[in-house]
Amino acid sequence: MSHPRKIILLFLSAVVLIFVMQNLTIVEIDFLFWSMRVPRALLIFLVFVIGGAVGFLIDQSTTQSSDHERE
Repeated sequence: MSHPRKIILLFLSAVVLIFVMQNLTIVEIDFLFWSMRVPRALLIFLVFVIGGAVGFLIDQSTTQSSDHERE
């Protein structure tokens, strides 16, 4: 790994660590009839992952439909 990549990786790791340490507060989530208590950092991470998965699935469906139109 090159030197600039190590610096960037170290910087991003520090930012993530600071973010997690500042968002350890427990928050309560109510969804339909479920109620959960989770750390705020975990909640933000889960929302990010779900958003990425939805974006990936939408991209795949639009890519497949455009591939069928070309044929």
